Amino acid sequence: MLPLDVVILAGGFGTRLQSVVSNIPKPMARINDIPFLEYIFKFLQKYKINKITMLVSYKWETIREYFGYQWNDIEIFYSIEKNPLGTGGAVANSLNLIKSNNFLLINGDSYFPINLLEYYNFHLKYNADISIAGKRMDSPKRYGVIELNKNRIIGFTEKLKKNTGIINCGMYIINRHYFMKRTLDGNFSFEKDLLQQHCIEDRYYCKIFDNYFIDIGIPSSFEKAQDEL
Repeated sequence: MLPLDVVILAGGFGTRLQSVVSNIPKPMARINDIPFLEYIFKFLQKYKINKITMLVSYKWETIREYFGYQWNDIEIFYSIEKNPLGTGGAVANSLNLIKSNNFLLINGDSYFPINLLEYYNFHLKYNADISIAGKRMDSPKRYGVIELNKNRIIGFTEKLKKNTGIINCGMYIINRHYFMKRTLDGNFSFEKDLLQQHCIEDRYYCKIFDNYFIDIGIPSSFEKAQDEL
């Protein structure tokens, strides 16, 4: 069992997906009659994860009604965002529920079933403040690109027309004490206000995997997931 609390970002409105999915949180969108979030839970269950904290806001009761407070062997906690906090603020709002020294943060609209043990050992090896799971992708302009010096992250290039690059797959291992030190008050973006602002002076590393990856953030990828998952 990995000694990691797991935190899942599931509070977004899913604005770009409204044409095909509406009135539910984006991670609850049905993929072959199963909520997308359940695919993530099943992946985590393989590593005997026994605790997940859901960062929720928009129609969060839909998630609770389906999963409750216990799903198989996984205990589920809900950190409710009453006012918009951004991705960073939502994580900061949940810190009282996170007990492990490092925690795994996952975007609730992406699926990247990597080897978590290998990822965790990478994080420890480099004594990283934050580790990012990346994947080399052709035409990565939708996601932006991670700039690396070997495994060390030195920058982020946003949505430029590059033929290939390492994308951020929305799966992070974060040192809890580091995050507490860098936390901003109120509403802030984890990606823009933390990752992009501090990647030069702080210890951010990227572990590249070649596993299957999909996110359901736009209608075309949502439809693709119906065929591939």
